[in-house]
Amino acid sequence: MSVIGSAALLTTTFSLAQAQTETPPATPAAPTPATPVTPPPSAPTTTTSAPVAPSKPDKLATKLAKKLAKLTTAIGLTADQQPKVMAIYEDEEKQLAVAKTDKAKIKDAADAQIVALLTPEQNAKYTLYKKHKL
Repeated sequence: MSVIGSAALLTTTFSLAQAQTETPPATPAAPTPATPVTPPPSAPTTTTSAPVAPSKPDKLATKLAKKLAKLTTAIGLTADQQPKVMAIYEDEEKQLAVAKTDKAKIKDAADAQIVALLTPEQNAKYTLYKKHKL
């Protein structure tokens, strides 16, 4: 067999082998009508959105909790005194929101209520706490 004959034979063999391994083009599937996909009622829905800034009530609650924690640490409020002082702080904030004037009067009234709850030792610490806080 000549070189030309060998090359022709190889080309033919290669072409046949390639034809056998090629897959025919896929026939397109029949189009399906467009129907919206809805999750089942029991599936939880999640949305991705930008973080939301805390609302004013959340900020106020955080502010008052920090204020109470500082006071508790500074003067040793008992577990019984803490919710009472928190209620006073909350009432103070409500009054301040309603009456933007006379803030000093409202704060002094709240302060007097807190002092009434304290032991003499706590009152002495509270007085120092208020001086250093200002």
